[in-house]
Amino acid sequence: MRDNQSSKTAEAAAAIRAMHYLYEDQHIISDPYAQHFTNWKWKIILSNRFLPYLLKTTIMKPIYTAVGGQILTRSRYAEDKLRQAIANGIKQYVILGAGMDSFVLRHSDLKNQLTVFEIDHPGTQTTKRDRLLKLTGKLPENLVLVPVDFEKQTVAEALKQTIFNPDEPAFFSWIATTFYLTRKSIYETLMSIAGIAAKGSEIVFDYSIADTSLSPEGKAESVTTKKFVARRGEIYVSNFDHIEIKDEVSKLGYDLIEQATPNILHKLYFENRKDNLKEALWAAIIHFRVRGD
Repeated sequence: MRDNQSSKTAEAAAAIRAMHYLYEDQHIISDPYAQHFTNWKWKIILSNRFLPYLLKTTIMKPIYTAVGGQILTRSRYAEDKLRQAIANGIKQYVILGAGMDSFVLRHSDLKNQLTVFEIDHPGTQTTKRDRLLKLTGKLPENLVLVPVDFEKQTVAEALKQTIFNPDEPAFFSWIATTFYLTRKSIYETLMSIAGIAAKGSEIVFDYSIADTSLSPEGKAESVTTKKFVARRGEIYVSNFDHIEIKDEVSKLGYDLIEQATPNILHKLYFENRKDNLKEALWAAIIHFRVRGD
């Protein structure tokens, strides 16, 4: 991705959140702002109930089956854990690879108790900023935008140039990003966070499951997903075995809180659904706490 380009998969994720909000009854995450962060092509599609239905049931059925639930649950899971962290006193929220996320608008009730740091690629963040200003006229007072290239800069270096307080615990959400990074970059980012975040800080991130841990259906979904993002110029690079990622991240200064595999996500968000929306079988989410000294 070039510095002046916005992520096409971030656009697609916003469109899926918008379709879910506008045209599905049982909301995993309710995002009335998502449609405003899509490009003009998606806006045309979203304006007519029949077009999203056509995409989900015919043209884009394989990819919607593979990623639709994952896009919705990763945001919901992270925000569920954030709410618990806020109840425990955390006042800083760092969104790594924020894309077209609308958290700061959806949760304006938290503006006086939570500072939100959105860290993302410069091109995507410029597009996001422009659309946010068009929608609201000004940036929310508790929002700090931080442009960064994860392959060239560390999270710590970026946050040190902001009002982020390294002496106070923070909650980090890192979703929809690790897929596109090398293992080296992923581990370096986690080390950077552990180095700047206070003891008790938390992080939630999702990851692509290694083929050796996937069922045949999961492997098929993984292939579909990789082809979809590749056509948009964004290549999946990394995947992990469940045990491996727990062990490797623990070595970097973290304690495991929870590992949400597809089975767990099904029980949390899909068990009583009346439609065909389901958990992705190729991805999982993991929740850690910074160990500290």
